[in-house]
Amino acid sequence: MTGKKVGFGGSRPSVRASTQKMDAWVSGQQKNSETIIRADEKMKRLSLDLTATMHRDLMTYCIAHDTKASDLLRDLIAKKIY
Repeated sequence: MTGKKVGFGGSRPSVRASTQKMDAWVSGQQKNSETIIRADEKMKRLSLDLTATMHRDLMTYCIAHDTKASDLLRDLIAKKIY
């Protein structure tokens, strides 16, 4: 046995990350979808089928606009529904 320890679960969120989110909220730089999502609300996973072309174009857009696909889609859904 090597005595290696294995950790389960993800890393704990840092205080710095939550402070940055609060600063973004105060300065008004936070995105619409993040404003609608309450901190105590659980997230649900959504599976979506896209054509290869749509997927490529989505990823290209996200890279060009320095955003994540999940953030973009949440924002678009929030704008359409709310």
